[in-house]
Amino acid sequence: MVSSPSPITGGGGLRALRSLREYIKYFKTSLIIPWGLWDDKETLRSSITYLREIKSLNVKFTGFSQLPGILYKVRRVLGSSIFDRLTPLIMPGIAKV
Repeated sequence: MVSSPSPITGGGGLRALRSLREYIKYFKTSLIIPWGLWDDKETLRSSITYLREIKSLNVKFTGFSQLPGILYKVRRVLGSSIFDRLTPLIMPGIAKV
């Protein structure tokens, strides 16, 4: 599963968390966390409780995706995160696990 399983991120995160709780009952479940959760350190800190819960359910953390470092450098230069938020939508293959 690829998701940000945290209610902090909104309804999609809550659905992902609930789905993981159910999937692990029937399947070997692995999780890849998309770059968006890692990008925002405050959201990540707020989500740690949910990530620990998922780990305690024996969901295997397979990895996380990240964007190329150049996007973060552009963000610092521009002073805005709009570029690195739009680029993965325009070029989905840019995020790597």
